[in-house]
Formats: sequence, structure tokens, C-alpha cells
Amino acid sequence: MNPKNPLQKQLEQERFARAISHVEQTAQTIKRLNASELARLNQMLNGQSEEPWRSEDASIKIPSGKVHQMSVMNNPLHVARDVLELANQLADQDLIEGAFQLYSRLVLAHLFNDANRRTAALATLWYLRAHGGDVDVVALSQTPVGDLREELDVKKLKKQMMALTKKT
Repeated sequence: MNPKNPLQKQLEQERFARAISHVEQTAQTIKRLNASELARLNQMLNGQSEEPWRSEDASIKIPSGKVHQMSVMNNPLHVARDVLELANQLADQDLIEGAFQLYSRLVLAHLFNDANRRTAALATLWYLRAHGGDVDVVALSQTPVGDLREELDVKKLKKQMMALTKKT
């Protein structure tokens, strides 16, 4: 991630706060989180109206120093739909597991050009609110995810998410 100047950081925080407010209002309605809404959340975070889906290769450097190459996806909308469907299937059985799967799979898939973790955090908030749960979305967005290809880091993130998430 590129270092941001203070004004960029402030703008990013303001957009995130507005997006949180949008999710809190919308998640309680009959409107379901779908791939189009996911894209809209990402656009809100980036302040852009253009197509947010990643359409090129990407290089991701995680805090451990590892670099992961993300190849081009044929259709990121299909991936988003699959991730959302899995989470919705888990909602009645284990809401927290569904939230974890949604968040971790969205982060790992890296569907967008920018703001993937914040978009995943907003999607998780929407999902939980729609199904009678809640999460500290700011803390979730700031929680280090490590390398979600490593079992130890997955377990660590799951434990951290469980501490931030509750069923109401």
C-alpha cells in the first residue's frame, strides 16, 4: 500500500464514514447485498463512478513482505456472487462463520482496483446487520489480515473477527 499524505488519509476516512452510514441505513431494509451493491460500496470508498472491478493483473505486498501475483479474472462479478451466496447459505447455520467467509474471501479474491479490505469490511457489516448481527467495522478494517493463504493467519484472523462480531 502506498503511503498517503494526511489529506488523502482524511478523505479516505470521510468516505469510509459515509459508506458506513449508508450500509447502516440500507442493511435494515429489504434490499439485499449483491454484486452491484458491492461495486457501489467500492465506488463510494474511492469517490469514483467508473467500473471498480479489477481487470488487470495485480501485485499485492502483504506486511510479511511476501508478494502475491493476482491474475486477471474472467468475471469478478461471478466471484462476488459466489462469495455472497456462500455467506448467505451459512447465515442460518453459523452467522459468524458466514461473516468470516465473506470477509476473508473478498479480501483474498482482490476483486477491486482499490479499497478491497474496506469494501470487504462494509460487506461484512451489511451482511451481519441484515441477519441480526453487528461488527465494529472500523476495527475490522484496521485488523491486519496476514497471509490468508496460510492456515495460522486464517485462524488468527478468525479469532480476531469473532472478538469484533456479535449476534444481536
